[in-house]
Amino acid sequence: MPDPTAATAPEAHDATVPLVLALVDDAGLFPPTALPMDEAVARHRADDETAHPVHTGRFLVPASRLDELRQALREGETFRVGVIADVPLTDLPDVLLSLVDDPRLELAGVEVRLPFGDLQEAVVAVQTALGGTGAPAYVEIPLAQAEEGRTRAALEAVHRAGLGAKVRCGGVSADLFPTAQQLADVLLAATELDTGSDAEGDTGSDAGLKGTAGLKGTAGLHHAVRYVDDATGFTHHGFLNILVAVLRARADAGRDAVLAGLTSDDGASLAAEVRATDPAEQRAARDVFVAYGSCSTATPIEDLAALGLTTAASVREERDPTQQIDQQQ
Repeated sequence: MPDPTAATAPEAHDATVPLVLALVDDAGLFPPTALPMDEAVARHRADDETAHPVHTGRFLVPASRLDELRQALREGETFRVGVIADVPLTDLPDVLLSLVDDPRLELAGVEVRLPFGDLQEAVVAVQTALGGTGAPAYVEIPLAQAEEGRTRAALEAVHRAGLGAKVRCGGVSADLFPTAQQLADVLLAATELDTGSDAEGDTGSDAGLKGTAGLKGTAGLHHAVRYVDDATGFTHHGFLNILVAVLRARADAGRDAVLAGLTSDDGASLAAEVRATDPAEQRAARDVFVAYGSCSTATPIEDLAALGLTTAASVREERDPTQQIDQQQ
């Protein structure tokens, strides 16, 4: 596999650009890495001690494995968790209630799949299951296997409900990878809904959360820049490609420019475009694409450091409190 970061050696940069602050959730429990619980907890503990600004500090855990996580924690230790609902929606309220009185687990987000069937009924079912947790909530909407028009309709429905959306960008089979065209369409739609909310005055710390179309990514985003996996032959989207595409969408550059951002494999050019973008606009783009889960917490930092967009993992930087994931989402 060609190294997407090797086109041109970037000049050294001491700081992390706003576009990638608090970007990466810890998804070490999930495939393809699928770490055992003890190993995943140990890695997250070490990441929390380092507190790299690209990390969100959020540990993604299936609802069905919360008890296993509790057993792996040390006495007096607290983890910020994003609960992935792998249980029936009817069981989710009890799962979330169990976190209320547990000082070891701080609920920092909930992610659920949109149920099949009538769209509005599905969204109501999700809202009912979530109850009044107050935590950021993201609903996985159809994308790679979407019916015509269903993706946009689902995005608008969760937007109106004050929920965020989650898009699957890959997986273990080719059909789970959305095309660049499909991804461009959902990014353009999310940007349109987000900027519409901005126009209505929703520009505070909850922008991208309540009443906007903030997106999270899941699966397949293994590297910063688009590449072809030699082992599978699958073309993987790059998380930096997605962020640049959002920058272009917000700048009204047009669908062709957004699509070109998604399909570029020129990491140096993408990084240069980011560095040339106003920091305020970079932060605004994160109201659209708020975070993604990565099985590896080291690879995103390595890729971004090679492109001059952050510091190496061995260099400690305090996370910007205005970029914490619970505010973004």
